[in-house]
Amino acid sequence: MGSHFDLARLDKIVSQAREYFFQHMLSGSMAAQLAVAACALLAAYKVVAVIRAWITRQQSKCSSVQDLCYDLKRLTHFSYVIGPALGLILLWIPYCIAEHLDLPRDGLYAIVICLVALTLVRLLTGQMQNRFWATIIGRYHGEKSI
Repeated sequence: MGSHFDLARLDKIVSQAREYFFQHMLSGSMAAQLAVAACALLAAYKVVAVIRAWITRQQSKCSSVQDLCYDLKRLTHFSYVIGPALGLILLWIPYCIAEHLDLPRDGLYAIVICLVALTLVRLLTGQMQNRFWATIIGRYHGEKSI
């Protein structure tokens, strides 16, 4: 009941946060990092779209060979992992160049971390619907218990 709320101190914190945001977040270097990231992610998206279109074309042709259809279904599931992984690779290159040239790379680092997390989530959770990954994990668990 006796909490004292100091508006002057809160105003000072808000003004410091606003000043930091406008100096460091909305800067030319951050805009350049976001532009590089957008280009890399767009390139990764386009490559994955071409891969998925190829897989779809192959699936329409594979009605006679069942093993080929099964492998193409696994490739379709794997294409969901390839997208963020390819984006990660395409962003890691400019990140390393910026690190070598001692340029700001905080925005690229944040996006790389998000892509690592997305790749791991898609690899470890999305693929569990596929019996291929379930079989591998089951065999590994079976060998460890023996």
